[in-house]
Formats: sequence, C-alpha cells, structure tokens
Amino acid sequence: MSLIDLSLSGLSEPGTKLIEKISDAIGVLYEPTRIRKKAKAEAEAKRTELISRLELEGIEKRAVERFLKRETKRQENIENITMQAAQSLSESDNVSDIDEDWIEAFFRECEDISDEQMQMLWGRILSEEAKSKGSFSRRTLKLLSTISKEEANLITYFGKFVWQANSLQFYLPMRMEILKV
Repeated sequence: MSLIDLSLSGLSEPGTKLIEKISDAIGVLYEPTRIRKKAKAEAEAKRTELISRLELEGIEKRAVERFLKRETKRQENIENITMQAAQSLSESDNVSDIDEDWIEAFFRECEDISDEQMQMLWGRILSEEAKSKGSFSRRTLKLLSTISKEEANLITYFGKFVWQANSLQFYLPMRMEILKV
C-alpha cells in the first residue's frame, strides 16, 4: 500500500519525473485515483476493525481517533502540495535530483498547511527546488511554515518595494502604521 497516492494522468513529463523522484526519496508510490478511493474505503474499514479489536476505552480510543484524523489530514495536505508542484512544471522544465534530507524537511514543514493558497505557495517552492536544486534552504522552509497566509501576502506585497541598483539596495521603511490596512 502506498503512502502517497496520486493520479499521474495529465501531468507533464517533468511533473511525473518530480513525483517519481519524491517517491524514490521518501519511499512513496503513486497510483491512479481509482485505486486510492478503494484503498481509502478499505483503510476506513480496517481502522474501525482495529480500534474495536484493541478494546480501547475512553481517552485511549479518543487519542487513537485524533491521531488517525490528524495524520489523514496531513497526508491529504502533502498530496495536494505535491500535485500542485507537479502540475506547475512544464514540458520544457528540467527536473534535477532533490536532496532526500531536503524533501524530508519540506514535507515535515508543510504537512499542516491546509489553506489552498498556501498549498499553492508550497507547491511552487517544491517545483522550483525540483528545477534548481538548492533554491530554498531548510531554514527558509522553517520560516515559511511559521507564517500565516496574511503575513505571506504582506511579504509579497512589500517585496515589490525593494529594489537593487548595482550594489545598493533600497527598502521601503517598515513602520507598524504601514502594516495596518
């Protein structure tokens, strides 16, 4: 049974290659969506059976349910972000090898990102890293995992007001009054 399950139909060759590289790095297989739906139904039945066989009561049962719910959501987030990355690659993109440690760090930092716009951002980061190894440091991933959607929008907005001429850099002064929109 695979850990990540996505349909590869309709993806560009670089998108498929990215998914295969991620699969090689973290031991994940990608299968068609039909198989994923069947596996999800089977997993739900097995989960219910397992919980009843464990004879859990009260807090233990709730803890197992919470754990399964959280990990299922994380898996959905990872698959959505991976698909965003694969879909954003064009036929002309050359996908490079991605460092396995970087991939592990990437998924650790983005697994709790459920906002669609933020998943698109994380997908772009993954696709850019696939095109050019070393584009994003692990420290950058850590920083991005801590900012909100609103903060990401502010960074994007104020990034327009930073420019460089020769070796001089110019910045818009950052005062808190400016941030109050």
